[in-house]
Amino acid sequence: MTKQPAGSMPDFESARSGLLAGALIGALAGALFGVLMLVSIGDVLQTLSSPWGVSVTSIIVGGVGFIGTALFGGMGVSSARTLSRWQRINDRPIMASGALGEPRRTNTRINRRYLFDLPVLVTPPQGAPYATVARWFYPTDLRTIVKANARVVVRVDPEDAKSVLVDWDQTRAAWGLPPSSD
Repeated sequence: MTKQPAGSMPDFESARSGLLAGALIGALAGALFGVLMLVSIGDVLQTLSSPWGVSVTSIIVGGVGFIGTALFGGMGVSSARTLSRWQRINDRPIMASGALGEPRRTNTRINRRYLFDLPVLVTPPQGAPYATVARWFYPTDLRTIVKANARVVVRVDPEDAKSVLVDWDQTRAAWGLPPSSD
């Protein structure tokens, strides 16, 4: 299955806005907490020369600012990296076939849809088969149809062969099923 896909995956198009919002909100919240942290550091430095000493409140607020900056900044960077990788897989994939393992739902949601860890044994156009895990959506209408070792169409990241996404639309077409109604 090496033919180039006809277009973008609807699952990616649906997830793009959620990932973009996550990246932007994470960056904005990280920046706001960073400003809070810097103001607190400035207050601590200013009060070092005062006769009353350093305010415990400034130290606590600075610590909260640091934790918030790290947490929200990390979330924003993670969303941006995922968006970049999924965009690359969507735009210029290496098409391959795969055998699907037992899906496991994660607690991660994008636009009210859960992501699943989908173990896949990928058979690339060139090279030996290899196992990887795709963190991707699992359509509700296929959960009763898909059995262990079901053949699926996967899109492989051209820069990292371990990063794959299941192309459910092309898989449906290969199975002779109608397109998704989601």
